Amino acid sequence: MRNKACLVVAFAFLWLSFTFASQLEFRATDYLPLGVGYTWHYLDSSATGIIDTVINTIIDDTTIPGGPAYVIVSTSADTAGTSLVQIRSDGIYNLTFIGEMKILPSTFRIGDSWAMFSLDSSWDSAGFTYHIQMDVESRAETLEDVTVPAGSFSDCIKVISDGEIHLQVFSGGVPFYDTTFRGNLREVWYAQHIGVVRSIDHDITGVSPDHFGVLLSCSFAEVSESPAKPVNNDLVVAPNPFNSACFIRVPEGAKIEIFDVTGKLIESLKSENGSAVWHPKDGIGSGVYIINADVNGRTK
Repeated sequence: MRNKACLVVAFAFLWLSFTFASQLEFRATDYLPLGVGYTWHYLDSSATGIIDTVINTIIDDTTIPGGPAYVIVSTSADTAGTSLVQIRSDGIYNLTFIGEMKILPSTFRIGDSWAMFSLDSSWDSAGFTYHIQMDVESRAETLEDVTVPAGSFSDCIKVISDGEIHLQVFSGGVPFYDTTFRGNLREVWYAQHIGVVRSIDHDITGVSPDHFGVLLSCSFAEVSESPAKPVNNDLVVAPNPFNSACFIRVPEGAKIEIFDVTGKLIESLKSENGSAVWHPKDGIGSGVYIINADVNGRTK
């Protein structure tokens, strides 16, 4: 009887804790702080199980349609890339080359769900037409305490993302293959005033090991201007690679020219306050493009 009473009390406590947490309203900017100079250092594993360290640094900010945006450079032992994160009225977005992803709504409660990412694309290859429809949903699952090398963080918001993928293959307009399956499950823990402290990407097929990341250290020494960069890094493109548009940061007063790999001039842009946004015109296909910034006769 005593054990049963203890179980009832424990269950009641957990239920009350969840009920209280679900009534709290959280702000995205409190759990994903953004500012020029902010740095996060992660221990990261790849899909092949290789362990590496990744440093994410916000090197610049700008304003593009929709709201303020931040340029993040991610570096590891053998790779480097840039991404663009934007704060909008309805949430924080990651602008990637395949589309925009809603990381967190501007305000939310435990139990809330939101559409994170959607993709509807078709292409032709080897005589077949492929069509893929992908819809990913995220939800604020619960509050959990998390301990990582960077420290112990209480009441972290655990966000779970998963989705459904519908793939169709046509041959001469006739359905050849049609399947629907679930995508990998992603879990992310956000600590207040810190950001992501832990993440796990679960391979639901079991073919590859889970991909994880844990926070080693972070710094929030915000600077009023962009941190000094080497001369050969004065030109920044984000996101890179990109799809419908990209943000270009250049030295003040630079003339921007975009070429294809044959050396043909595709477009010239005017920079404003050291930046510009390139929206490729219709008819410009996917591929590699070279961005040239001319400053007083010197190119980058």
